Amino acid sequence: MDLLFEVAVTLRELFSTPALFLDIFDDPTNPDNPVLVVRIRPQEPPEQALLAEQRFDVQWWTPNHHRSRGKMMITTNYAI
Repeated sequence: MDLLFEVAVTLRELFSTPALFLDIFDDPTNPDNPVLVVRIRPQEPPEQALLAEQRFDVQWWTPNHHRSRGKMMITTNYAI
């Protein structure tokens, strides 16, 4: 839960006012390994959102993704 909270705080710092949605992805080929998907619906134009997503990836997610043990992914999506 701490990791999810940190993700939300960090995303809110990098995106102006993102809407965040949570989904569970169940891979039918690996049913014992569900993945939590954090979907970001940015308010910025796509070019700015891409820059914010890249900053998040480089500055925060790359150094921290190992903490999810492969059970969380984060994606930007305009059509949720």
